[in-house]
Order: sequence, then structure tokens, then C-alpha cells
Amino acid sequence: MGQVGQAGLAGLAGGPSRKNCDIGAETRGTKLVNPRTPARFQPPPCGVTLAPHSRVSQELKRFVYVIHSLANPERLFVEAAANVPMRMAAHNAGHSPQTAAHRPWKLVAVVQFGNEGTAQRFEKFLKSSAGRVFVKHHFA
Repeated sequence: MGQVGQAGLAGLAGGPSRKNCDIGAETRGTKLVNPRTPARFQPPPCGVTLAPHSRVSQELKRFVYVIHSLANPERLFVEAAANVPMRMAAHNAGHSPQTAAHRPWKLVAVVQFGNEGTAQRFEKFLKSSAGRVFVKHHFA
């Protein structure tokens, strides 16, 4: 298991990030990642562990939601937010200028992401023409 024995891994929450990992490889200039794999999909470096799911704060998670106007059945709205129930209340109370004229709103779909960047990319996709077709086909 490389240079770290079982006793050294006992304190790590998730154990090693990969089996047969050589901890000293980074210092010798050896790359442990595939250069053709995009950076966002690369595994963490050897010895780095990710926090268990139960320890990740809800505030860090982002949600992308789709709402449907009950007053205007053709109207859909897509947005990313950290607190969907609060945003739904704001939409239905008329506090959002983009949605106030088409109240009331019904929640159609909520997708949860681990980070804000991924949520924003998905929101941008859903707002594109291909994303609108995706929403109508899968969520409406």
C-alpha cells in the first residue's frame, strides 16, 4: 500500500484515494493523472481524502430547480439557488421581478449538486435552446 501502512491510514476518514498509491511520486515529478482527462474529473492526489457525505455542509450544496407557472402553462423558469424553499416562497409572493407577473408557481424539478460551479453550468445548459427541449421532454 505504498509507504503508508494500515496504522497510518486509520485516522483518515475515507482511507486512501487510490489503491497501490506511491506517496512519494509527486516529489519525483511522476504524474499520477491521465493528461487527457479534464481536471474536474481527476482523482484527488495520493493521501488526500475527501470529507464523508455526512460532514459536508448543506450550505455548500447548490440546487438547480425548474418551476412551472400555473397562470401561464407555457411559462417555465430555471434558476440555481442554495435554498429552494425560500426561493419558491419569494417567487410566489411576487418578490422576484422575473416571475411576479406569472404567479403562482409550482415546483417541477430540483437537482442537487456538490458545488456551485457544476450547478451553474447545468443551469446555463437548461436555459439554452437544447436545455429548454430537455426540460420540456423530461420535467414537464
